[in-house]
Amino acid sequence: AILKLLSDRNDGLIVDDDVVEILTIMESYWMRRAICALPTNTAGPVCISMLKSLNATNQLKSFKANLFSLTWAQRMPSDTEIKDTLKTLKIYSLSSSRTKTILDKLENNRRKEYVPTSEYTIEHIMPQNKNLSLEWQTNLGPEWQEVQKKYLHTIGNLTLTAYNSEMSDRPFMDK
Repeated sequence: AILKLLSDRNDGLIVDDDVVEILTIMESYWMRRAICALPTNTAGPVCISMLKSLNATNQLKSFKANLFSLTWAQRMPSDTEIKDTLKTLKIYSLSSSRTKTILDKLENNRRKEYVPTSEYTIEHIMPQNKNLSLEWQTNLGPEWQEVQKKYLHTIGNLTLTAYNSEMSDRPFMDK
C-alpha cells in the first residue's frame, strides 16, 4: 500500500508534502498505540486498509477521514490520552528499542539539526539504586522511596546520553 502511495507520487497524483504528512500520521499512529499499550499487531492491517481506500482526487483528506472513522479498538490515541498515559507509564519497562525510539523522537522533534542518538544509551536521571545518596533523598523529600518507585522508569526520569557512565548516580544538579 505504501508502494502504491509512492507510485502515485511518481505519477504526479499526490504531492510530496501530502506523502510526507500521510507517512508522519502513520508513524504517529504506531507510536501512540505503543505508548498507550494498545495492540500494535492490528496497526499494520489498519494502515494498509486506510491506504487502499484513499480517494484518488484528494488522498490526504481521505486518509485523515479514514483515520477518524476507525473503531474505538482501532483508534489513534488522542493527545490527552497520550499525556495521561505518559505521566505514569513505566516506559523503561517497554522494550529498550521502543523506549529509545520514543526518546529519540522527542529529542529530534522539530529540530533544525538532527541529533544522531544511535550511539546513545538510556540514562535514569534519578538513579535506580534502592539506596539513593543522602543528597538524592533530601532532594526528593521524606517520601523519597515512594517518589522513586513511582517515577523511576517514567519518561520524565529518562534521557538519552553518550555520557551514561560519567553520569552514574551523580546528584541531579551535576547531571
